[in-house]
Amino acid sequence: MPVFLKKIYRGDIKLITVYWLYGVLASSVGSVLLLLLFDFANRPENDNAAVAIVTLLLAVAFFVYLFILHVGIWRSSEKYKGPVIWNVLAKIAVVVSAVSVVSGFFT
Repeated sequence: MPVFLKKIYRGDIKLITVYWLYGVLASSVGSVLLLLLFDFANRPENDNAAVAIVTLLLAVAFFVYLFILHVGIWRSSEKYKGPVIWNVLAKIAVVVSAVSVVSGFFT
């Protein structure tokens, strides 16, 4: 696992950084890119196994990233020394995001 993912997973990155940079910005970019890839893969001219396999592998990698990110935000919030409200709000955001990701599988 890359070093930055280990740091995220262990909660070794400041809460503000892991939440906004890796949580909001990076996961938003990843979501948009994944949606574009799904759109590309669903075009009739791209109906082949290689495109399907690449799409599946990238989707799995993105969901693994989201799992690492959720754990990292939670752990980082545990180490946060500032106002308690940010700790609580970060944990609420993790739960809401995780429920959203899981519910996306069933819709």
